[in-house]
Amino acid sequence: MVLKLLLYRKGMLRISVTGESYDRFLNLCANHGIALWNLEYHGNAYEMDISVQGFRMLRPLVKKSRTRVRIIRRQGWRHERYIFR
Repeated sequence: MVLKLLLYRKGMLRISVTGESYDRFLNLCANHGIALWNLEYHGNAYEMDISVQGFRMLRPLVKKSRTRVRIIRRQGWRHERYIFR
């Protein structure tokens, strides 16, 4: 419960990963300490949840693994505050 509240406060994203090396991307994320959860495979893409801080660290990993990352959904207090300002 506390973890969910903390993630809601900091914000989280639902992302889609497509490209050549999904497995390399996932291994690089694990080696760099980037937490991914709710991992699902849909056709030719993986969908997963990630924190906003983790998303900011993805750029070099995406280039190294030759994958493409797209944001599907934004969640959390940070994003709701921006919408309802």
